[in-house]
Amino acid sequence: MKLLPGTSLLYECRREGAPTYATHYCSNSSFCTPNSTYQANLNLLLSDLSSNSTRLDGFYKTSVGQNPPDVALGLLFCRGDLTPAACKDCISTATKDIRNRCPLDKVILIWYDECTLRYTNESDLNNLVPSANFNTKAQNVIDPDRFNGLLASTMKSLAQEAANSQSAAVKFTSSVTLYCLVQRTPELPVGTCLTVLESAVGSLPMCCTGKEGGAVVLPSSNIRYELYPFFNYTASSTLLPPLPRGSL
Repeated sequence: MKLLPGTSLLYECRREGAPTYATHYCSNSSFCTPNSTYQANLNLLLSDLSSNSTRLDGFYKTSVGQNPPDVALGLLFCRGDLTPAACKDCISTATKDIRNRCPLDKVILIWYDECTLRYTNESDLNNLVPSANFNTKAQNVIDPDRFNGLLASTMKSLAQEAANSQSAAVKFTSSVTLYCLVQRTPELPVGTCLTVLESAVGSLPMCCTGKEGGAVVLPSSNIRYELYPFFNYTASSTLLPPLPRGSL
């Protein structure tokens, strides 16, 4: 996991637990018939995605079927700090969970803290455009104006540097550290990636101004921040002052 220069990251070991559900999307506009060709292809797709969820890069995209509209396209994406076993656990959970939440829907996205799964019968997975933003902590921070400035500048810097996964920890006060994570799927072009991530950063105030935690999730990217280390990291660097608020 590449780290933002000028941040302080301390070593911590966290025990991997059950995947944490965040939210999901069902199109509610296109449904498959039980025992149809598409449903058979979808079953094969989900099995293939689960089988390939131990890849070291935590990313896999594939399709099953030959003739539209019966072709099932799918993609998995795991958080950059996960072990292959943890990624597989999250995707296996997601494939079961989403079939219960949206049993016959052809266009699906489900987000967990640890992974994202999506599938569709459309020609391009990138046509999926739903998003969600939500605060993960109801508590308000002290000095919200300064906190919001630090959050925005840190997130924007991470977005500009984002490969597959970027994380940072910056001091807000002597006793409070802000932890940020920005992710995108490897298939997303660099130019598009920056536009999408900056849009996500711009959406944070709609849900999370002055809150101790928040997230924006998109089909191909997501951002999150907390005042506790919600991702695993093993690197450290010298703590430098945060980016100037004027850099926004």
